[in-house]
Amino acid sequence: MLPALCEILKHRKCNLQCLGSVSCSATTQQWADFFLALEVNQSLTCINLSNNELLDEGAKLLYTTLKHPKCLLQRLSLENCHLAEANCKDLAAILVVSQELMHLCLAENPPLRDTGMKFLCQGLSYPECKLQTLVL
Repeated sequence: MLPALCEILKHRKCNLQCLGSVSCSATTQQWADFFLALEVNQSLTCINLSNNELLDEGAKLLYTTLKHPKCLLQRLSLENCHLAEANCKDLAAILVVSQELMHLCLAENPPLRDTGMKFLCQGLSYPECKLQTLVL
């Protein structure tokens, strides 16, 4: 499913604004292609990736995409994506550099614990952080 979706997202006439890819089993390479397509697409502002097992490699690829200056995502749901406490450091960095991200859902992930929450709070404390809604 993801390879076909990537081609659609890369098409210059694609005006899709909201995308849900829930419970999609994909390889790391398919995630890499998908996240690259997000960098190309200039209309997508909302993505729901709930119930996907991104694992560390997929999560790192996502974070790289979110840091890209052409990434226009405003809403991102990573509910039940098996994110761990360590992922919060990367997410905190996203909160500082993303000029668009306003809603982030991290519900139903393993406990983020004190360390994960400290990282997120650090990201939220920066004046550059535009996030308005954080769902835990």
